[in-house]
Amino acid sequence: MKTLMHGPLLYDKESGIGHLDKRRLIEEIIFPDGRVQVKISVLPTEGDSLVCLGAHYHEGMYDTQERTIFGEEEFTLTDGSGILLTQLVDVLGQLVGERSQIEIKAPYGIIMPFGLAHTFYLAPGSVLYNKMQRKFDPEHTHAVDLTI
Repeated sequence: MKTLMHGPLLYDKESGIGHLDKRRLIEEIIFPDGRVQVKISVLPTEGDSLVCLGAHYHEGMYDTQERTIFGEEEFTLTDGSGILLTQLVDVLGQLVGERSQIEIKAPYGIIMPFGLAHTFYLAPGSVLYNKMQRKFDPEHTHAVDLTI
């Protein structure tokens, strides 16, 4: 088993806990109550160009046991800087309204409700934490064209 440790988070290539590609190292921890914390470390790039992450939105989800709708992510940029783009999504999944573009620098935090498309452009060496009520679900995540 090949693992990399970063504080309490674990990346294990064989078990699929986490993800590593040319842009980022993603490490996750799943708590007993189902909450998830993800650490995204942006890797070095040629020319120190910004790395695009996200460009998607999440549908709100219904918890059948608790009979509640849940849906928000909490992001905390602890190192680095970048640009955050956001835009509302309608019930058909189309981007609507004005696009927001802000420069962000650590320390920075934001709560992102489901149904709000978001894209981060982060500098190499940036570290972004993401906390969610439930494990990432690709069936409720949809790509959008929200780019600079």
